[in-house]
Amino acid sequence: MKRQETGGNFIGLFLRLVLCGMICLFLAGCRKSAAGQSGAGAQQDAPEQIWYLNGDRTSLLPVEFTPTAEGTEGRISEVLNALKNPPDPKLAAVTDGFTVTSFVLGDGQVTLQLSGDYALLDPTTEVLTRAAIVSSLTEIDGVDAAAFYLAGEPLTDENGRAVGVMTADSFINNSGSEIQNYEKTRLHLYFADSGGEHLVHAYRNKIYNSNVSLERVVVEEVLKGPNSEVVFPTLNPDARIVSVTTRDGVCYVNFDQAFLSEPYSVTPQVAVYSLVNSLTELASVDSVQITVDGKPTAKFMETVSLQSPLRSNPGLVEN
Repeated sequence: MKRQETGGNFIGLFLRLVLCGMICLFLAGCRKSAAGQSGAGAQQDAPEQIWYLNGDRTSLLPVEFTPTAEGTEGRISEVLNALKNPPDPKLAAVTDGFTVTSFVLGDGQVTLQLSGDYALLDPTTEVLTRAAIVSSLTEIDGVDAAAFYLAGEPLTDENGRAVGVMTADSFINNSGSEIQNYEKTRLHLYFADSGGEHLVHAYRNKIYNSNVSLERVVVEEVLKGPNSEVVFPTLNPDARIVSVTTRDGVCYVNFDQAFLSEPYSVTPQVAVYSLVNSLTELASVDSVQITVDGKPTAKFMETVSLQSPLRSNPGLVEN
């Protein structure tokens, strides 16, 4: 009898151990699931940035913002409301003096209807305001671009041209963690005429980060090409900018090998001097030294020598 009781106790102990093990595995699975849900929630509510105007409305400043609304449209409404209420009295409300009367979201683009008071903004404040709205909204997952309408018509700039659909790339950003100040400038660029044999004046308003040199901004804009059908592109947009520096009036622009490929029907002179003439419009630049992978190239498209710095060529410009 004693031996049977001992065997029964052993079996009961074994069953209890098995049951405890199953409970531990179940609880571990629950903790893992809960941790996964908590992690997803934390990712969903990760801090974003909202951009406000500084006190004198001459630049933009980012402020960390943690969203609480659910869904893309909910977050759009939340951001638009936050733009009206800056957290610091030293910052200016973005939507001060006008309202966003409505918005529609579709295919990653949010279309904003603005009240008529928006037309009263001075040109500098208007561009900065647009930059703040676009930069803030495109922080939202699911929003890639923004379009603006005023009184039911597409918004136009100070020259009467439609601003079109804008993305975060419409503004020159610096990815550093420091506070980023944005300024507005008017660039004097040169692109090709329809025949590809002459240069044509082009002017472009641009919001850029003050931590980025104007010389680099000009190079990037020439590579992007024109934003109208009146003038035509000149340089290979796939060319990568390795560096842009200016010393003693000479702007040194270093590209990768893609710069030497010419995809457009323009003369080599028009291609090279679209960049040179655009850069020498800046007060800091007298001439431009173009290099490829850090070395001067004998000739561009076997025609234009790049061995020494080049000065502006006004003779190529069509008046």
